[in-house]
Amino acid sequence: MFTFLRNNKISLMLNTLKMLIGNVFFAISQFFIIFIMSKFGNSVDVGQYAFGLAITTPVYLLSFLQLRSLYISNTTRDYTFGHFLGLRILTTIIAFVITTVLALVGNYGETLTMVIILISISKFIDAISDIVFGLYQKKERLEYITYSRVLKGLITVISFSVLYISTHDLVIALVGMVIGWFVILYFYDLRKAKTFEFIKPVVERVKVYSLLKTSFPLGIIMLLMSLNSNIPQYVIENKLGEQQLGIFASLSYVIIASTVIINAMGEAAFYRMTVCYSEQEYMNFAKLIQRLILTGIGISSLGVIIAIFAGKPLLSIIFSQEIAAENTVFIWLTVATLLTFTTSFLGYGMNAARLFYIQIPLFALVNITSLIASIAWIPHHGLAGAAWAILAALTVQAIGGFGVVAYAILKLKKSAAESNPKTVVEGAI
Repeated sequence: MFTFLRNNKISLMLNTLKMLIGNVFFAISQFFIIFIMSKFGNSVDVGQYAFGLAITTPVYLLSFLQLRSLYISNTTRDYTFGHFLGLRILTTIIAFVITTVLALVGNYGETLTMVIILISISKFIDAISDIVFGLYQKKERLEYITYSRVLKGLITVISFSVLYISTHDLVIALVGMVIGWFVILYFYDLRKAKTFEFIKPVVERVKVYSLLKTSFPLGIIMLLMSLNSNIPQYVIENKLGEQQLGIFASLSYVIIASTVIINAMGEAAFYRMTVCYSEQEYMNFAKLIQRLILTGIGISSLGVIIAIFAGKPLLSIIFSQEIAAENTVFIWLTVATLLTFTTSFLGYGMNAARLFYIQIPLFALVNITSLIASIAWIPHHGLAGAAWAILAALTVQAIGGFGVVAYAILKLKKSAAESNPKTVVEGAI
């Protein structure tokens, strides 16, 4: 038994490392975009890029329907990979149409409109890669995800930096990035996927409707989660302008960086979570979530210490004096990562337990908190008010998440007791 647990821990660590390497490379490439624009462009370009993400991300996350997680946790084999791929393509096409319409009717100006459309195309490509990653994940071939993200990160850094520095044109730089992402999708992601499955979208009306009915709550959850992080940015753009939004986007990259580690750990552990829950191993399920949260808090605590004692000089070196002047905001955002780790791992636990519908009112409450706090604090306290709004929303999310996961564990414990009372009593001792 000890050998089994030890091997499980070693396997989880190796899988986490694989995911972390890929996520780190890809996150560095996204950070590099902000860095290049800050050093060789201006805060307005950063603000336009951030606003393009804020417009497109919620729509695409809704269209994702968390099909990747649903495919991984689908132990009944009611659907083939083709069904998931077919639905993903349909919903992604709809997302592209919606974001394009928003860009065209938003009266944003020619440059910002093109930025939004190009970011939307990149999201379309990433959506197809994402569902393919689910196939790799279920086959526990996480190194393929790592290679893909490393390649995508490298091609982003090279194409964007060369084109932006030489032309100082954000649109041209994004065109180069989009072309690079398509090349990785076609020549690597899809070709590797063919070694496991016959890659062909299947659009059967009955199956697609059934899968959509199951997954739609997950899309709503992702939409609400995305709005939670983007609501402060909408208010900043409206009340303070694109330049201040660009500064905030640079500062808030600490939260994005934390999600790199979160996704690596969560994605590596998610399949094991689903197995523990489906086999009624409530103690292992609880311990896995607890271990993830404690590790995340330890990592983010180190980040808070660095921000307090070395944040200003680091921001000055990485970005500019203009951004370094907002070091207090940076510290608040770093503190927010303590809750980001906690809420994210609780989210993985809720999805592994397939508690989807209960998350909708939870995240609706989180969004209401974010909206009220943003409107109340940002006009009077500027970027610090935006950081406080994020903290307030995450606090509500953490309290609710703990409640839902505790309910899931108690429900699992009760079910295990009914099916095998002797094992539960021995496990409790």
